Amino acid sequence: MFAVQRQAFAADERLLAMVAVLPSGRLRNRLTKHNLICLTVTKNLVTVHKIRVQADTKGEVYSKRRAWALDELKMVDGVNTNAENKDFILVLDKSYPWTVLDAAEKTPFLFSLWKLCGKYLDGVPQFVNVNFSEPDRPPIDTELYPLPAMMSAPKEPVDAPPEDCKDLTAAEERDVALVLADHDWALRSADQLSADLAREIESHESANVHAILSGEREVNKLVEEIDKSLEALSRIESTVEAYENALKRVRKDVYKVAEQEKALRQENKNYERLTDDVRLLVSQLDLPYDQEDALTHPDFETARGVHASVAAATALQAKMQITLKPGMSALAVVQERTSHFNQLAANFAMTLVKYCKQLIAAQAKEHAVERTAALALPDHAARFEECVALGPLLAWLHGADPESRYSRFAAVGEHYCKTMNPVYLRDIKTILENLKTAVSGRAGKTAEDQLTKHLQFSEAFGRVLGAIVAAANAEQGFIEEFFGLAPRPAHASSRQSLALEANESSSDPAPRSARAASADSATALDLTRDVFTGLEAELLHAIDSAHRIDEFNALPMFVRVERHLSSGRLCSFLTALLGRCLVVVKRLVDGLLEGKVLAMANFKLSGKKSHVGILPFVTQTAELIRHIEEIHGSDRDRHTVVVKVYTTLLDNVFANIERVAADCKHQDVVIFENCRILSDLLSRLKVECLKPYRPLAADKYRKHLDQYVQAIIGDPLEKITTFFDGVQQLIASGVPMAEVGFQFAYSKQELRARLKDYPGKEVRKGIEQMYKRVERHLCDEANLRVVVLRAMQEEFVNRYKHFESLMQSCYPGAQIKFEFTENELMSFFLDYTK
Repeated sequence: MFAVQRQAFAADERLLAMVAVLPSGRLRNRLTKHNLICLTVTKNLVTVHKIRVQADTKGEVYSKRRAWALDELKMVDGVNTNAENKDFILVLDKSYPWTVLDAAEKTPFLFSLWKLCGKYLDGVPQFVNVNFSEPDRPPIDTELYPLPAMMSAPKEPVDAPPEDCKDLTAAEERDVALVLADHDWALRSADQLSADLAREIESHESANVHAILSGEREVNKLVEEIDKSLEALSRIESTVEAYENALKRVRKDVYKVAEQEKALRQENKNYERLTDDVRLLVSQLDLPYDQEDALTHPDFETARGVHASVAAATALQAKMQITLKPGMSALAVVQERTSHFNQLAANFAMTLVKYCKQLIAAQAKEHAVERTAALALPDHAARFEECVALGPLLAWLHGADPESRYSRFAAVGEHYCKTMNPVYLRDIKTILENLKTAVSGRAGKTAEDQLTKHLQFSEAFGRVLGAIVAAANAEQGFIEEFFGLAPRPAHASSRQSLALEANESSSDPAPRSARAASADSATALDLTRDVFTGLEAELLHAIDSAHRIDEFNALPMFVRVERHLSSGRLCSFLTALLGRCLVVVKRLVDGLLEGKVLAMANFKLSGKKSHVGILPFVTQTAELIRHIEEIHGSDRDRHTVVVKVYTTLLDNVFANIERVAADCKHQDVVIFENCRILSDLLSRLKVECLKPYRPLAADKYRKHLDQYVQAIIGDPLEKITTFFDGVQQLIASGVPMAEVGFQFAYSKQELRARLKDYPGKEVRKGIEQMYKRVERHLCDEANLRVVVLRAMQEEFVNRYKHFESLMQSCYPGAQIKFEFTENELMSFFLDYTK
């Protein structure tokens, strides 16, 4: 019972009685859920409850299913007075037949119900087929709750207990003890004690009789007062009984008034809530007249009209996107206003789309008559300024139907692309034709003429590409602003700022999600791509034409395209477009480089020549590097492709110079003549990536020049050289230098004889013969004859000084000298090095 009280009832509800029951006619099994019929009292209000009992892993769970007030009870039917009968019926709003689980609980429960009816109701409901006279029933307070006549049981007489069987009080026991304490309890004094007690009792009775007789007057007065008190008490009881009867009726009325007051308070509360909901609904569905008029009759020609249209469209969108409370969308007024808003938005969108199409067509017509400059595109800034004020309205149109492929927003974008694509394509074709015309003329035969032509093409292509990049960047930026696909730019115009501020003041300030921003970027990219449909094909055609005119043009085209890509200032459309163009141009550059390398590898000398001279691929490589530096030398950091061109060309040039020289008679001449050209070129170019090749070229030049000089000089003073080689061997073997002259083979006379074989005339003749051989071996292009002769002169003079030094050391004081002096020797060479 405690578990039921705790789980099913509140703290102020007191559970008085309960019985476990099943609906009549249902057999109980392991899965059957039974109920409890409970009687509770709350503030003199008795309630009959139906409690559902459900089994759970933690025990039984009790939950209220139904409740009735006690005054709703009309009749109680016990069905059968048999003690074994388990059925009974409660007649409330209808008859509820029940079957108790335990027959012993039926009668006590009905008895408790009867007692509560007698205590809390003015009239006891009818109880039929009920017998409360069983021995095991609870005791009944018949004075407070008298049984009905048909249920009263006969009273049995009860014998009163005898007077001599009364127990002594404590005071009487003390008096008896005092009396008995004064006597001897021996047998001989018992008669005397009995006689004494009799005498005392007789005397006391006599005194009492006299006292009673003397107090009869007071007794009569007391009896009269008692009678009066009983009469007053009877009147009070009658009055109290009348009051109790009246209070029973008043109590019932008070309960009814309390219930009515509670219902009235709830009604007032519901009315206030309903009023608040209605006011909120009216404020949510109310669109001011001026805003509705701005949508019905929009003015897109003035900034004020556009501002009003933006504010009205934003307010309408907010009204259409409100979240109503559950159930309000089913109201007729809500459906009517929603339909009105949808129609108003549709009409305004139709008007906006029509105006935008007319405006775009008019602007395209104006630009159709403009003439394109030689290598520049027309300026569209004025057109952008005129259209961009409508950006917030197109953003509203986009937000109103973002998922529909054929929405009005998409229709505006499609019309814009179809209208402006011919305009841009015509202008782009014109400047590309102008570019082709500018570079299609024949270049001069000289290297300077070719360099001039390359510079002109690089500058012209850079201007054309810059014009296309600027136009595409501006166009995509305009599309993002005009169609509401990008956040407000920092350089927005005053008219544009006015419209966007109106949009911001009326819209939700929460930032767009990353997914929405990505979708807008994709939409802007698609629109830009549609506007410039055909641009990629025209640009690739121009690249191919320039390459056909001169394959060198691939390199400046690559550098220009890559420079724009690395600038980081391209829109998404141009980044993708120029990325694809860069791949194409890179292939052309690789083809150029492969062609140069293949030409070097396939180069062979035709026929036998006395001198080879400067190899063609060396000259071509030097001119190519010089042209690249003239065109792109101002770049602080050269692109890796340019570095690759340099390194690949130079590696192959050095390798092929040695390959070609290996097939020539005078290998050293071929190598040092061609390496001198490369060394001079690399020394003039202050290029970081070419720095490792400078010492390589200089070393090869110096090494092979020295080898050639040694080979061409040979041994012009052969006898003298042989003599002094022997002298040096003696010195190396330990012979003192002063004693060399005393050796027979190396005496002074022997030395003088050798010197006489080489007079000045013979030496001069030998130098002349060497010069003629050098002249036959070297080419005019390299212009290195004088350089070779000076190297030969230096080598000859060094040998002359060396021999003189040995003569001074080994033959001191002998006055032995050459037949010619050092100055005469230098004069011999001077005649050929002037």
